Amino acid sequence: MPLLHSEEAKQEYRKLLQELKLIDKDYQQLDEKVNQIISLGISGNIDEMLKQAKSVEGLEDDIDNHLVAILDEIQLFTLNAAVTAEEHKKAQGFPRAFLRLIT
Repeated sequence: MPLLHSEEAKQEYRKLLQELKLIDKDYQQLDEKVNQIISLGISGNIDEMLKQAKSVEGLEDDIDNHLVAILDEIQLFTLNAAVTAEEHKKAQGFPRAFLRLIT
């Protein structure tokens, strides 16, 4: 993060990092649950495997939804940063163009 220029950008990256850590934790839970379900199938306990498989779908949906929300945040932040950069560029260009006109 040392290359980030604004405190707002640093805060946004910290926030995203925390959210990604939460997703990683959810993914680890999902991985454990899938392994448990596979073990049930291997041991021949198909009925219990099918019952527990539904809980995996919920975990997958939670992870997917969280990832989509993070992507939306990244896109919005990137768009706002691009608009700000464009505004700064225009603001710097105006005095130069004005000076060329009057000289």
